[in-house]
Amino acid sequence: MPIPFGVSKDDILRSKVITPGWYVAVVKSVNTKAAKTDSSMNVIFTFRLIGGSYDGTPVDALFSEKAPGFAVPLMEALLKRKVNPEGEQFDFEKAVGQELLVYIKNEEYQGRMLNKAADFKPKV
Repeated sequence: MPIPFGVSKDDILRSKVITPGWYVAVVKSVNTKAAKTDSSMNVIFTFRLIGGSYDGTPVDALFSEKAPGFAVPLMEALLKRKVNPEGEQFDFEKAVGQELLVYIKNEEYQGRMLNKAADFKPKV
């Protein structure tokens, strides 16, 4: 009996280990998902790299509502300015389609190397 199993182009690209460094990327999507450990929400950004040997490769970054300060470098890269030191609101849905520079690092998870969006700068 056949056992159907498929992989998409994104699945194949996502499995490539990217050389750490700065890459031009576009925000492909922004979604929310409940954390597995509690009822807090996570915001998951999916970036698609543009150009070079990793063109089209998707890379994710996750931000927890419990530690929103970790999203400040991303917010500043998208706004192309510093975040107000008194705090400010940002609508992450407006980020979709924007280009920026993303620093990709590798992280081992369960014996496999994964790509992670670790830092952000505005595209000049």
